[in-house]
Amino acid sequence: MGIEISIQNINLKGLLEIPTQNNGLVIFTHGSRSERNSRGNDKVAKELHKLGMGTLLFDLLTEKEDEKLEDRFDTELLTERLIAVTKWCIKKIEIVAGVTRLFEEEGVMENVAELTAMWYSKYL
Repeated sequence: MGIEISIQNINLKGLLEIPTQNNGLVIFTHGSRSERNSRGNDKVAKELHKLGMGTLLFDLLTEKEDEKLEDRFDTELLTERLIAVTKWCIKKIEIVAGVTRLFEEEGVMENVAELTAMWYSKYL
């Protein structure tokens, strides 16, 4: 699923896939003219999904930033964004399998409520 993560007042794009039986998450980050949509990355991600691994294919730069040579090789900027993406994954990712946008499926709302309560108990 396509996602956007707000970091440093900009929205960065990514593709998040979490298998039903999730055994972890692999983050593919991209900068310097590489793309999250590359065929090679897609192939590796699909193999990881078969093993029950989730994947986040993520661009560390906006399209406009990627046009600037100095941004593509700004290791401080890229490092800050990688850290922010990793923290987002730790704090934000929770997928309830089979859910539609209105949470009408049996037991789904209870599951979402429980996950929400657990998150608040842990982080607040």
